[in-house]
Order: sequence, then structure tokens, then C-alpha cells
Amino acid sequence: MNVSCYDSIEIGRAGKTGAGTGFGQQNYWFAESKYARENIIPAVMEFIEDNRDKRFNVLPERFMQPEPLKPLTKEEESLVKEMDDDDFMEFLPYAYRKYAYDQSADNAYNIAACLQNLFQYKMAIPWYEKTIELDPNDKQTKETMVYMYQQCEGYDKSTALAMKLLEEAEGEDADYIDELYSVIAGDPDEGIKWLDKILKESKNDELIEYTKNTKKTWLEQRDAHIK
Repeated sequence: MNVSCYDSIEIGRAGKTGAGTGFGQQNYWFAESKYARENIIPAVMEFIEDNRDKRFNVLPERFMQPEPLKPLTKEEESLVKEMDDDDFMEFLPYAYRKYAYDQSADNAYNIAACLQNLFQYKMAIPWYEKTIELDPNDKQTKETMVYMYQQCEGYDKSTALAMKLLEEAEGEDADYIDELYSVIAGDPDEGIKWLDKILKESKNDELIEYTKNTKKTWLEQRDAHIK
């Protein structure tokens, strides 16, 4: 684990740092080990609190549409083509201008992706929604929106979209189905039946163990509330 001068916190791979200290073969980790509870989770919570005032989601003017929205010159078109994938801040003003003169799904998506990568989630969502409006069959963007809604605490929208994707998920792999089930199982009242689906269908041992513990906790909470 490393906290850097760039206001980020890194959690490493258990294969390098030791069992229970980070990610394993999967790209997610539930931090249930003794080491995680005593070291990583407190460090992450402290990091969040210490950096609360530094978050990007304050809608500064530099993320807004430039005025006036002039068409790109040939020189600017060439400049855009030379930009790297990480040049989100530099590309964003040009992305706004491209969309103003060519309102395509691809150009709307470019704006949304830039804003997301700049951590401007609330600003990105309307552009992802515009992308779907222009291209209703864009499944990848819908999957991204499930995550974006969650990040902005739009849990009802996230669940509704995940349910829709689940209806269309015939033939998808098990990990994809697991992710959708996990999104839908978002609250104790309605979620237990979806936890049961994970337990019945998932092949992911780590997820199954986490789901068992979650179900046990939810049932205990429900029983205590009934009493």
C-alpha cells in the first residue's frame, strides 16, 4: 500500500505483498482479512477524510463547455489526432466543439469519457445518456452508466438499468451476470433473493464467500428489526 504525493492511495497485489494484503487473481477484493481490517481499511478511510475538500466534483469552469463553440481548424484536428489517451483535460474543449458541429453518439461519448476520467461524474452522466439517446444499442455505454449512477448515489437508476441489462444478458459469461446480480442486490429488503441467485449460479469462490457473509448480516439485521 502506498500513499503518494499525487493524492492517490494504491493497494497492491497479494502475490507480491502477501496473502490478505491486496488483490488476488480477480480485479476486486473485499478486504476481509485481519490485516485489511486493521491496516488498509483505516488508512483508506483516513485518506478519504483528509482529501474530502480536494475532490474534483465541484463543477469548476474549466470542465464546462468553452464559449464560443467554434468549429475545429485543420491544425486543431491534427493536434487532436496526436493526443495520447491520457490527455483528457486537453482534449475536452475540442470534444465539446466537435459535438457542437457533429452531434453523433461517438462525439457525445468522447465528452462523457473525458469527464469521467477527470472524475466529473455528475457532468458525465448527461453525456452518457445523450450517447444512448443517439445510439440505443450501445450496450457498453449502458454498462458504464450502471457504475456512474452508483458513483453519484443514483441507486434507483443504477438498479433499473442493471435489471434491463439482465433481461438482455442471455449468452453472457458468468462474471458479467455476477456483476449485475451484485448491483441489483443493493438493499436488504429486496436484495436477499438476488444474493441467493449469486450463491446458486456463481462460480467465483471469493464472491460466494462474501455473499454468504452479506446474507447472514442482512438476515440478522432483518430479524432484529422484526423483534
